[in-house]
Amino acid sequence: MNCRVLVAIVLVVTCRTAAFAAPPDDTDELAEALIAQGWPDLAEDLLARAARDRGLTWDEEATAASAHLAVLEEAAKGIEDPYWRKEALLDLLAQTDTFVGRFEGTPAAEPRRRDLPRLCTDIGEAIVGAIKKSQDADATESLRAQGETVFARAERQVKARIDEMATAENPDEEQDYGLTAERYNHARLLYLHAMVFPRESARRKELCTAALKEYEEFDLHYGGGDEPSIFAFYAYVDCGLCLEEIDAPDEAIKSFEKTIALRESWGPKDESGVWPMPADPEGVIDLVCYATLQKVIVLREQKKLDEVVKTGRDWFASMPKPFAAPSSMVLAWELANAQFAAGDAQGAAATAESMIREDPDGFGGAWGRKLLGSESN
Repeated sequence: MNCRVLVAIVLVVTCRTAAFAAPPDDTDELAEALIAQGWPDLAEDLLARAARDRGLTWDEEATAASAHLAVLEEAAKGIEDPYWRKEALLDLLAQTDTFVGRFEGTPAAEPRRRDLPRLCTDIGEAIVGAIKKSQDADATESLRAQGETVFARAERQVKARIDEMATAENPDEEQDYGLTAERYNHARLLYLHAMVFPRESARRKELCTAALKEYEEFDLHYGGGDEPSIFAFYAYVDCGLCLEEIDAPDEAIKSFEKTIALRESWGPKDESGVWPMPADPEGVIDLVCYATLQKVIVLREQKKLDEVVKTGRDWFASMPKPFAAPSSMVLAWELANAQFAAGDAQGAAATAESMIREDPDGFGGAWGRKLLGSESN
């Protein structure tokens, strides 16, 4: 185990059971380890104790301030309502800008600077979510204007990061991965930016078309060969969403199917008809389920109910632990509704009952009972 991680774990146990003794000289490294392990609040406690016991160096003060930003970010991400999550993230963005300017040149500031495009993307996603929920025309227009500003900034920053990373001499594996991620993020930002605008609007279609060009370029670099980047399969899903937006549903389905085909990577189905996939390598099962859901939605919008049922039933019959994926319950809902609409009340009831079994006290159970109530009516 990495030494810093081990020390972080020991510190966590100590923090939960008793007060710290005076922190050692490598306080900043221990705080960074705590943040990396998902305990920014403990990092703040550690650094605050260091501040009381002895004066902090400039680098340590920067690390303490960065830990505070990490705490704010965790709190903001936990806000369910997209409008208020957006507000909290915008406040974090302002504080991060101030932090980067104040502590420029310190080890803690550089990661925060590099992370600004990702933070802007999170804000943009929250804005898109708030627009979807908005019932007020003036508020929606205000959100769209805000989204334009945030996405334009994120796109500039990502482009600058790509230019910066592309000129690096003798990049290592981590740098190569970072460049791949940023090139994917650039295309995804254009798609998310498009979602700020009304469906069927010229601007929305224009940005989706621009995103498709970026995704096609990305696929040329990272989608082929014996070991394509996992980002390429995320890109195929995004491409499908863009193709749907520009009224190319058949092409969208083909793009989703490229990602769905990932489940074939570990060999043919076993004797029970299940794909022999590991527990969830690199989030592949989640990704394949999301691609399957998007395919089903397009099929449903085309009123191809038989294909919706076929695709949905195949997922639940052929995947190991099919309900483990976050999108699976929505997929089950789509399947059951299609079964009802196609006249298969018995099949729909069986799907609804499986939802209740898997998530009796959650939304899956609630949806399942609603479906069974529809059956009884």
